Amino acid sequence: MSEGSTQHQSSFDNQASVDYQKPEEQTSTEEQQSVENREAEAVEEQAADVSNTEDSRHDKGLVTVKNYTLTSLTAAAIPLPLVDLGILTGVQVKMLYDLSRIYDVEFSSKIANAAIAPLVASTLPIVTTPLLASTIKFVPGVGQAAGVASMLVLGGAATHALGMVFIRHFEQGGNFADFDIKTVKEYFAEEFENGKKIATELKQKSQDKISELKTELS
Repeated sequence: MSEGSTQHQSSFDNQASVDYQKPEEQTSTEEQQSVENREAEAVEEQAADVSNTEDSRHDKGLVTVKNYTLTSLTAAAIPLPLVDLGILTGVQVKMLYDLSRIYDVEFSSKIANAAIAPLVASTLPIVTTPLLASTIKFVPGVGQAAGVASMLVLGGAATHALGMVFIRHFEQGGNFADFDIKTVKEYFAEEFENGKKIATELKQKSQDKISELKTELS
């Protein structure tokens, strides 16, 4: 055999030894790749689950705030001044309790109650507070009508703003223990203004439904 042929055969044998793997070595490599692929898929699924959970919580939180904003409008129907305000506060505290369950945060009724009045008062003198709207009902004659109209919108706006403040706080990893009123006053004021629009729309829809029912019954 010539020297060239010998070199060619040697090169072929070397390449074959590199490409060739024993069956058990090949199986081991495939199993390792399979394990790595499953681990990568598990990480992706976990990330998707976290994202879906966060989206689900946010959506549930928004629905909860909207429902309680609508519920708070009924407080204005109470004819007794200040009694309506007490009912409104109860509605808002219950809303915060439901939000805490959605975000898996330990609830504190003490902090929840303590947060409501200062946040609403922080909007002064820009807006009339629900407290003033409630006390207007003491005024003879126009007091009841004016108080109801004011309480409907302002009570709903306060409920909306309060809910949005706590949604953001919980989504940022906060809880009731580290809730700081000073850091959320600006955001509360913004959402209070948005809440007035939302409460007005909900009020109009409720009135439209009542009118429709009256028409059907007449």
